[in-house]
Amino acid sequence: LLSQFFHLVGRAFTQTRREGAVHLTRAAGTVVLALAFGTCHFRLGHGQKGIKRRGAVMMQVCINSAMMSTIKTLNSFPRERCVVKKELAKTRTDGSRLYGIGPYFLSKLLVESPVDAFFPVLFGSIVGPLSGLNPRNRLAFLGTLALQGVSASAVGMSVGALAPSTEAALAVGPVVMVLSIMLGDSGGMFAEVPKFLKPAAKFSLIKVRSPCPSPHPIHSFFFPSFS
Repeated sequence: LLSQFFHLVGRAFTQTRREGAVHLTRAAGTVVLALAFGTCHFRLGHGQKGIKRRGAVMMQVCINSAMMSTIKTLNSFPRERCVVKKELAKTRTDGSRLYGIGPYFLSKLLVESPVDAFFPVLFGSIVGPLSGLNPRNRLAFLGTLALQGVSASAVGMSVGALAPSTEAALAVGPVVMVLSIMLGDSGGMFAEVPKFLKPAAKFSLIKVRSPCPSPHPIHSFFFPSFS
């Protein structure tokens, strides 16, 4: 298993390196989008209006990062699945398979997770200072975006593995993400989640909550909480 794993890690690394031009293009697009986003929410104040907009900024950043990570995986994995299926069907002279699902998945996770985490962090590191978000919590903010980027990519890979084609995956993936946003809205910012759907909210990538009631009006606004 170890030999299979290290072989697949090398192959995944080579594949990721070959996509350097795609990553550069994606990075450029992320920077442009982050600059536009930060400019629209430039230096938010600390009044009630500013507090409400800060909550909206964090929620929108989270949604944007999750959607971009999911779409990227949806578009790439179904094409690779055909090759993987053929290789899984092949056997060596001793009757053993070339590799198993476990080593394949772990190798992709090891190589692609840093890439999946980089772009949300790049986006957040630009939007945060431009929007005037609290610098003392910057590392926690960026770390949350990184974890969510990896989680969203895993969701995209799961949808891509289940979908029969790239077109089907691209059609189903955004629906899954929108449902994730709606079901994670425990605070009722966008919609009231019915009780029978509450258990499904545990699987949501994006959650919205409202803090405990406070006599100060500034604390009455909704703030996003991400998982």
